[in-house]
Amino acid sequence: MEEHPSTCLNCNTPLRGKFCYVCGQKVIEPNERTVLHFIYQFFGAAFFLENNFFKNLWVLLSRPGKIPLDFMEGRRKRWMPPFSLFLLINLFYFWFAPLSDLNLTLKEQLYQPHHGSLARELVDRKLERNQLSLEEYAEKYNAKSTNYANSLVILQVPIFAAFLSLLYWRKRYYYVDHFMYALYFCAFTLLFALVQSAVLYTLVYTLQMTGIEFNANVFWQLSGIVFGVSILLYTFFSLRKTYSQKYWQVAVALIPVLFFFVVTHFMYRSILFFIIYTVT
Repeated sequence: MEEHPSTCLNCNTPLRGKFCYVCGQKVIEPNERTVLHFIYQFFGAAFFLENNFFKNLWVLLSRPGKIPLDFMEGRRKRWMPPFSLFLLINLFYFWFAPLSDLNLTLKEQLYQPHHGSLARELVDRKLERNQLSLEEYAEKYNAKSTNYANSLVILQVPIFAAFLSLLYWRKRYYYVDHFMYALYFCAFTLLFALVQSAVLYTLVYTLQMTGIEFNANVFWQLSGIVFGVSILLYTFFSLRKTYSQKYWQVAVALIPVLFFFVVTHFMYRSILFFIIYTVT
């Protein structure tokens, strides 16, 4: 095979670079015919890794609002497809499951402030109808919960985006623009929970191995505060970057945006409960 062909090997169009401007086929370099490159292509196709995965994660964590802004303004080739990035982070999150907020047990669902009384009433009816104990039904419910939570967590994105479109209706953004921001914002919360939990578990394990005494309850309470403050700061700077707002405008929008996000989260919990209740 000619090492640097002058015409496209697929459609015979004269080449003006590494890619054919007619059919899009890339000129195959010698290093792309190795076994290592074949393995890389295999995993890239399996996990949609069209760009550097770790670069995408780092920018998502360290540059709030950068990726959704690039998508809004058309600079998309440099980043992984948004759904691919979200689904991969989602996969890692539920595999490690650092927080129970997205995967509630039946007991936790029965004591939710927004739907707990209705949930208890429905569960009591099902227990009486099917002659089950609460423990037996809880076992069935919890077995389904993880799989359904993994699939349904993305429902938070369109709901949150709808709230954002109402808040920023004067700016004339498309709904898809808000959807992109919501998708990356939810991806960040999952990713940050993973990173923080990995750091904390490593620290706790190190302290235990070295015999240093520490109060575990205070330790985890402090981690919750760190998580909350981090979400607050990330929201502030991501809104400023994505929506090109001044500091005072972001300060005004910050509380309703976080309120909408919390409401979205509780709506997701309710949807999760009623779907699992229906299928069990």
